[in-house]
Amino acid sequence: MQSIIDVLNGRDDGPDAIVQSVVDNLGRLLNTRRGSVQHLGGFGLPDLTEIYRDVPESIEALRAAVREAVEAYEPRLKRVRVTHHATDPYDMQIVLVLHGELPDRRRIELRTTFSSADHVRVDRLADGDGAAYEGRQR
Repeated sequence: MQSIIDVLNGRDDGPDAIVQSVVDNLGRLLNTRRGSVQHLGGFGLPDLTEIYRDVPESIEALRAAVREAVEAYEPRLKRVRVTHHATDPYDMQIVLVLHGELPDRRRIELRTTFSSADHVRVDRLADGDGAAYEGRQR
């Protein structure tokens, strides 16, 4: 199942296309500040500066916010779980791993790396092909 953005961009509908489409959509979702999309008030994440300021106590709040956003705005991903992988307090970097299941029942694991520059990177873990989405929080 392709997203409307994939259809408009003419992206193929092969087995790896859905994975890349999910990665791209999650990159957009996690790099958007909640409230900045007028017609989708809950799209995105809360202001990450507060999360970084309160590390390590705020990691659970970030983990929950990511899970809720993914469940609400990426319907192709089911059985979503988000686990804390690592924190680097000096570089203000938090790494979460997102686990889920695609419509064809394939499991997917994605590493989401949050840095103090409000830059979120989403990488596929399972096959190591380097598929990634990088951006800045809007």
